[in-house]
Amino acid sequence: MKRYKDLSVRSKLITQVALGFILIFGFFRFWVVPQIEESFMDEKREMLKKLVATANSIYAGYDKMVKEGKLTLEQAQQNARTAIKHIRFDGKNYFFVFTEEKMIIQPSQPKREGKPLSFFKDDKDKLYLQEASDVCKTSGEAFVVYYKAKPNTTLPIPKLSYFKLYENWGWITGAGIYYDDIEDTLASINMALYVTLPIILLLIFAYLGYFIDKIALKPVRALSGLADKIANGDFIDKFEIDTNDEVGQLGKSMGRMSESIMKVVTDIRELTANAEQGSFSVRGDASKHKGVFSEIILGINKNLDALITPLNIAA
Repeated sequence: MKRYKDLSVRSKLITQVALGFILIFGFFRFWVVPQIEESFMDEKREMLKKLVATANSIYAGYDKMVKEGKLTLEQAQQNARTAIKHIRFDGKNYFFVFTEEKMIIQPSQPKREGKPLSFFKDDKDKLYLQEASDVCKTSGEAFVVYYKAKPNTTLPIPKLSYFKLYENWGWITGAGIYYDDIEDTLASINMALYVTLPIILLLIFAYLGYFIDKIALKPVRALSGLADKIANGDFIDKFEIDTNDEVGQLGKSMGRMSESIMKVVTDIRELTANAEQGSFSVRGDASKHKGVFSEIILGINKNLDALITPLNIAA
């Protein structure tokens, strides 16, 4: 394998573009996507909080009527049970309500109402309602993850639930969503990122590759060809370039170099032609040239002087 510095400019650019693609994709995979997932989970948690707050507001409404003497506590709680049992969210999801001792509202399985909290275990034997009750005693609310199979299925799926205590009645209301519903949405987001993002990046980098090849590499190849011509003695009379970037400046410099060499060559040709005609008194004008080119003309003039002086003496 060639060392990196020995690769062509095109290969180096492709390597850098590929590296940039990997870095950007990695940035999205390991930072942006986790941030999106966490933000999405935060939204779901906030949604559950708002849903349970709605239930607690129902209790508060009936509780107010009790304090105003419009309803007895038993009537208010019975009305609240009826209202809560009929509420659904996200399709078939519902609220379930319990106290520190027992379940009091279970819309999907009314037979479980009145059962003690120790009766309620998830598919991994976790006493999830007891855990929620214990946490709510101290903090008033709790998020609990437990495993339950969906209706008509046998596979346990993690479920995220939020619980909040309504202190006046000692009721703890819970609402939950299955993780597979969340994961389906996250999978759609990931699919959009992992499919759409690479396509967008590939299109961007493909355009950059074309742009670099068209704007930078093509003129460089042209300049390389001109440099080879100059090296082989094929000088150009006029060098034209229509850009003012670095490549354009390089091209103009090569044009000036070619013109300078051509001036030296022209003077040498004139001196040679005069010498062939026997006119040894003609000298080149070194002031028209700069640097080494001026020294070349001065050197030829000195050689002519060194040749003519002894000839004149001999004559």
